[in-house]
Amino acid sequence: MTPVRLVISAAEASADRLGGAVLDALRSSRPVAASGMGGPRLRSAGLQAWHDASELSVVGMVEVAAELPRLWRLCRSMVRRAIAWRPDVAVLIDAPDFHLRMARSLRRAGIPVILFVPPAVWASRPGRVRRYAAAVDRMMVLFPFEMAAWKGVPVDCVGHPLVDQIPAPRRPPDLDRAPIALLPGSRRGELARHLPVLKRAAEVLDDREPGRGFVVPVADPGLRDRIFRELDPVRPTLVDGPDAVSVAVGQSAGALVASGTATLETALLGCPQVVYYRLHPLTYAVARRLKIVPHWALPNVLLAERAVAEHIQDAATGSQLAHALVEAMARPDDALRLAGRVRPRLGPPGAAQRAAARIAAFVDHREAA
Repeated sequence: MTPVRLVISAAEASADRLGGAVLDALRSSRPVAASGMGGPRLRSAGLQAWHDASELSVVGMVEVAAELPRLWRLCRSMVRRAIAWRPDVAVLIDAPDFHLRMARSLRRAGIPVILFVPPAVWASRPGRVRRYAAAVDRMMVLFPFEMAAWKGVPVDCVGHPLVDQIPAPRRPPDLDRAPIALLPGSRRGELARHLPVLKRAAEVLDDREPGRGFVVPVADPGLRDRIFRELDPVRPTLVDGPDAVSVAVGQSAGALVASGTATLETALLGCPQVVYYRLHPLTYAVARRLKIVPHWALPNVLLAERAVAEHIQDAATGSQLAHALVEAMARPDDALRLAGRVRPRLGPPGAAQRAAARIAAFVDHREAA
């Protein structure tokens, strides 16, 4: 069987994990040659990395604007290498604005594009549908409710791989002694905005319950020293690896979680959580005006209610986060019930295998045409 030639581009830690699971599933059914951009999970699945996922680790309109020259160079490098390599298809995961630019260039060069995890047009700026529909050949989404937002676009819902990665809630045996997880996010800008807040929250929590301790998942091992230094004197335990979030949260009595995929992991693990996020003030002002859904945390979006506490922007202070987490940890059964409510909203098991099957079918159809 002729190997499938893939270009894969993954934006950050969660996209790297998603891409790695799909590449593993695809390799289990046929030979694959994969090159592109990814992190440790994709490299472990066999990706020949032209660039590391951390190079695209930027979020926010103001923050991206400052990095535009570098990001354009990165995009040109990826496109140039892809055109020289001539893949059967490019699978672009998350980072929709960066990948939109990349997709347009690849399609002009005759390389078909699948966009995996397209932008949340259901949450803001629904007019973007037309731009993305014109730039890609197919889309794959994670949540069933997203299908309606992409009406008229070739799109498949493959479900969320967290259903397989976290088959059941995991709670530590002694909640009274278990540590607290601090999740600052995986991007450097997130660390800059969130670590001072988490340090203050940890100090408040440690004053209330001395000796409990803290644990922090680290997406990029190169950031270990910075995280440890900026959280001094909290001196947390740091957890590395692709499954760092699940390992850290699974041993914790509660978690302060930066808004993103980690909020879903924490919900499925049955761990009490408080969700927070801070953006550049200008980015937040624009995002707030464009937003058309009332919630930020993914569990709340999926359930269409405020099931977990959200502290966004000015409300995300260390003292407020600490007090909210104490309240959440006093009701551990609520977190277990939340796990049972969120899981059905993520689709059935086998998401990575379905995504791999859609990619293989797309390539086979084009070859037969």
